[in-house]
Amino acid sequence: MTTDKDAGLYILLFLLVFQRYSCLDYAGLQQSEFSFIKNYISERETKYFRSEQIQTNPRDDTVKEHVVGIRFRFHNRQNINARDIFSSALPGVDFELVLRGSTALDETQVDSLFEEDLKSYIEETRNLVDNFDSYSVEMKTAFVDSHFLMYATQTFWNDINDADKNLAQVCVNHYTHDPVFAKASSDEFKVRLQGDCGLIMDYARSINDSISTYDPCYDDLLFPYGPEFGDNVNEKNDDGGSGEYFVSIPFPFFDENHDSLWVNTNGVISFLTEVMTFTPDPFPLDDNRRLVAPFWADVDTRFGGDVYFREVIDPNDHLLKQTKELIVQQFADHQNFEVTWLFIATWDDVAFFGSSLIGNLKRNTFQCVLATNGRHSFALYHYGNVTWTTGAASQGDPDTGLGGIPAQVGFNAGDGINFVLVNGSRTHEVVNIDTSSNVDEAGRFLFQIDNKQMAPGGCNTEGVLSVYPSFGYMLGGQRIYVSGPCFDNTVEISCKFGDNVVRATMESAVVATCTTPIFYEVGRIEFRLSADGGVSFDKYRGIFTVVSEEYRTSIVKRVDSANWHTLNDLTIEWDTSEFLTNRLLVSLYGYVEDVHAGLNFITHLSLDPIDNSGRYTFTRQPENGASFHAGLIRLSDHEVNFDDHPQSLWSDIHPLKWKYNVDSYTFCKDTLYSDSERNLEFLDDLEPCPCTLQQARLDTGRYTAHPRCNEAWSHNDDNCHRKLLAHHCVRVNEPSTKGAGQQCCYDENGNLLDGANQNSGGTAHRRHHGGIHPYKEPGKVPYLSHYLTDILLWEHCCIFGSHSQLCDDFYMKRPSDGCTDYVPPQLGGGIGDPHIDTLDGFQYTFNGLGEYCLMRTTDDWFTLQGRMEQLEMTTGETITGGTVFTALAMKGHGTDAVQIQVSERRILDVWIKSADLNDDWQGVDFDQTDRWTFNGLYVVKEIQGNTAVITVSFSLGVSVQVTATEGTLMMSYAFFGPPSMKGTTQGLMGTWNDNPDDDLLTPEGITISPTTTMQELHHSFGIKWNVTEEESLFRYDIGQSHASLNDYNYVPTFEITPSDEAMALCGDDKLCLFDYQITGSENFARQTKQAVEKHRSIIEDTTAVVSCGFLEAPVNGSTAVEKIIEGGTAFYYCNEGFTLVGSDIRTCLRNGSWTGHQPLCKVIDCGLPEEIDNANIYLTCTEYNCTVEYKCLSGYTSKGSKVRICQGDGEWSGERPSCAKNTWFVWLIVSVVLVTVVAIAFVLYCVQRYHAKKSKTNEKSKNSVSPVNTPETFVNPTYEDVKIENLD
Repeated sequence: MTTDKDAGLYILLFLLVFQRYSCLDYAGLQQSEFSFIKNYISERETKYFRSEQIQTNPRDDTVKEHVVGIRFRFHNRQNINARDIFSSALPGVDFELVLRGSTALDETQVDSLFEEDLKSYIEETRNLVDNFDSYSVEMKTAFVDSHFLMYATQTFWNDINDADKNLAQVCVNHYTHDPVFAKASSDEFKVRLQGDCGLIMDYARSINDSISTYDPCYDDLLFPYGPEFGDNVNEKNDDGGSGEYFVSIPFPFFDENHDSLWVNTNGVISFLTEVMTFTPDPFPLDDNRRLVAPFWADVDTRFGGDVYFREVIDPNDHLLKQTKELIVQQFADHQNFEVTWLFIATWDDVAFFGSSLIGNLKRNTFQCVLATNGRHSFALYHYGNVTWTTGAASQGDPDTGLGGIPAQVGFNAGDGINFVLVNGSRTHEVVNIDTSSNVDEAGRFLFQIDNKQMAPGGCNTEGVLSVYPSFGYMLGGQRIYVSGPCFDNTVEISCKFGDNVVRATMESAVVATCTTPIFYEVGRIEFRLSADGGVSFDKYRGIFTVVSEEYRTSIVKRVDSANWHTLNDLTIEWDTSEFLTNRLLVSLYGYVEDVHAGLNFITHLSLDPIDNSGRYTFTRQPENGASFHAGLIRLSDHEVNFDDHPQSLWSDIHPLKWKYNVDSYTFCKDTLYSDSERNLEFLDDLEPCPCTLQQARLDTGRYTAHPRCNEAWSHNDDNCHRKLLAHHCVRVNEPSTKGAGQQCCYDENGNLLDGANQNSGGTAHRRHHGGIHPYKEPGKVPYLSHYLTDILLWEHCCIFGSHSQLCDDFYMKRPSDGCTDYVPPQLGGGIGDPHIDTLDGFQYTFNGLGEYCLMRTTDDWFTLQGRMEQLEMTTGETITGGTVFTALAMKGHGTDAVQIQVSERRILDVWIKSADLNDDWQGVDFDQTDRWTFNGLYVVKEIQGNTAVITVSFSLGVSVQVTATEGTLMMSYAFFGPPSMKGTTQGLMGTWNDNPDDDLLTPEGITISPTTTMQELHHSFGIKWNVTEEESLFRYDIGQSHASLNDYNYVPTFEITPSDEAMALCGDDKLCLFDYQITGSENFARQTKQAVEKHRSIIEDTTAVVSCGFLEAPVNGSTAVEKIIEGGTAFYYCNEGFTLVGSDIRTCLRNGSWTGHQPLCKVIDCGLPEEIDNANIYLTCTEYNCTVEYKCLSGYTSKGSKVRICQGDGEWSGERPSCAKNTWFVWLIVSVVLVTVVAIAFVLYCVQRYHAKKSKTNEKSKNSVSPVNTPETFVNPTYEDVKIENLD
């Protein structure tokens, strides 16, 4: 009997079993869940009734598979057999016929096949997701659909299963920022994945109500934010903020570095001070209100919303890469920018102050992203949704949040001068800022903000061009980025370098690229851009600097280049990152100068393009009949023709002795004695070499270090290539009147080297290494003409082979200079709290406040001006008792103007004012290169620890070296004047005439006594040299002027009483003592002391020395010169076989002459050898290595050495021979007689023995009986006789 309780149990058991089996029919899911997933996917899919080939894997756009139904794939998946699924779903339907497209499926069959296939995907997904069945049906759907699309990676499933990863982060990493999602060509695919992402985020919000409103699935403008991304959140407040927040690295903003900031509730990030003001004051503002203002308005988070912020410093965070891409798309001159730090501040769904119940529905979401690499910085403004502009306390409407004084958007420096406003800022139009942009993307604005002059993203219509890099090498092939106009991808873009027009490629709406052509010239050329198909090049202009190939650092390196003419297999190496392509052409070009100068294609060094692997080896095949003697190897993009200027990389120019069978002896001889080499007039007006390396380093007005042979390059294996003793070489900056040059080389001890004696010294150059304007002609092409005329000849005469006489002949026509006529530059300068050294060596202190003429020539040939300002200490204190140099401005006749000024961030900045730039000032970007060439000058920047050194060298022979130390806004300078300036100078640096007593000459021509007081000197001399506004060479920042910087009435401190602390630090250094007392800064005084010591060192290094010049080596000898200046010694040596006649040591005297006389190397002579009797003597000569041969007369025999050689000691080798009369016939008779007697005796002895033996044998035979033929006793007498005979 069954009870009700039992019936209930049976029913419950039936329901459980039913549920279990029904779930099994739906891959372990409830039917409703299965149906939800099925409908979700099928509604988003296309049905295929016949087999179709479609792309099924979005991660590889080359993968296409045959499918039928709803993406049923005919191929097997892991642990899943497609044929089994097909057979289970459609029994009786031929799998192969459907696969081949011979049979079509109907609607019902498609549905059945999808259900069966979907079950397998659900089971696979269950295996991928931990606790799959515990998730909501929406989450299950998202997981299954992502797997069904083959979109999700194993990393995605790992992140889903990682308890430390929140779902918002997973969505950002694998949907919004997945590279496949970003490049998806199908909008449907993006929408599908966004839907999956949305399902996940709906679940995430259902279990965590603290998540921000950020939507990672659909928001591709705002960067991720909120607690789920590790953000800090400000407390709910009105007019408050985060408090001071210290950032991880200094952030550059308005040309100053900042290590802390405030995230203010009212839509502002501030530096230096917190901002609580709710109504935005109009920019510009002072009082250190240094602001980044994405939306300065009266925000009140008590009524709704939150303010989030965080730093991003993880180098693997995708946001760093995303930010970089946004920047390089807009700024052509920052293509190498690498983001190392981000700061993301977000005002999320914030309300305004005083909002009504209706007004509280109005919310704003906006964001500021700060990015830097420590050197440059950028700001991104993002506007997700803006519905209000004004709080009620700013006269706004409580219901609408509009009206009154609207929000202000921009940047403010806090100095009351510098600011930037976004269009519509502080007007009612600012409410539309979420639909505006300066980078053609609604709601996004981008600015570069590290400098005082900020640069917005986007294009412009003013004709301003940005070019990066703004310099390139002479042989071209470099990729150049250009921005300026807005580009249209339907219109051809062209770049014009001088007269060369090159097609450009559009990279973004504001950035294009082009490849530099071959120039055959150096210097500044005009760069123009056409954005209208080449119709006009007039609007967008800039300047491009062409640099000599010698300075190219990334080249095609020839491995073991010194031996290329002997090796069979030759190898080249290169930096693969120089090319965007994977396949390259490798070609050989020859350089020739005949009617024209230029490169000519010779051959390809590979039949097919090679891989961009960084290394390639080929076998050389020498040819007879050289068409070219010098050439270069070129790597280039194989898809671009030469005439279309492909991206290229070149080797060094080198002898083609490996390509052609060139006899170096013949080449050298034929060239040296050719008509072109007979004229040596180019030697007449060359600049003499500095006598010491110290002088060469400092005389930068006339000489420049060789780019491939200098102390800074000494760590490279090819430094001073083939000049074994050379440590540092310099070359004269300007060509002579005949277009020639001079090279001077020094050993590691700083001594000038002589090429003739050591083959490591410098030489005269028939062709100047920098070429001759206007270039492009034979003999005038920078470096290439010099190589072809001077270096190639040296290599054949002195490097290849061992033709010492030809090498000597080469140095006769390319001699080394012995510096006998060298006059070092004259030194003047200023240091510290300005202490000035005149060119005649008089030193005084002058604290002016303003701009002063340091030096000018009476013929306006050169002018140098200095700006003096009161010193601002790092503590913020201003020293009122004295001033320091903060800027120098200078200009030569016909040259550009230069200004050097102190910088908090870069230590020293350089500005150029050029006619090329319509007389506008342009900052010099030393991030691109540390050396820049301008009209009539070049500028070099060096960083030595925490010190920056700027050297400006003018073609006039003048150079100025400026030094500043990080953290001190002051500079010192050294001026180097050439001898030609003597007698022409005026100003604070005195009248250079070797008389310091008349240095204090006023502009009116009055000479002030050098013994006058500091106060009298200040008023009667110093301030007299204040420059007027018309005379000023200086550049002025925004808010600066000549009037604001010059105070004629300023009176400094004149007298000081040194403290004990000052005495302890400075000793008797008066300048150090003065600066310590004026500034109270031990660091400042120490820097003055160091600057004084450096100045003294420079004076010592530039002091004229006496040179005795190089000494000629004696014929058949050599000279080893320790140094050629006073006190130097020279040692003479003779070649083997020669002896020195005269002194072997000479000394350089103070009068510029060497002691003694030039010795001779006399050949060693052994004299006539001694005569001997009864002999003939055959003598070749009596000098070293000569021989003498002795032959005795007939009937005489020699005793001793028959051949003797004249030795290095002047003696003949061996012993003196003699010839004795022959007695050989007597000895012959005696010998014959003796031999005959012995022979007869021996024969008689043998006969006697024989007869005795025979008698004994006969006697034995008679006395014995023996059987006949018995072996034991048979004796063969004949054999026995022979045997005995042989034994005897």
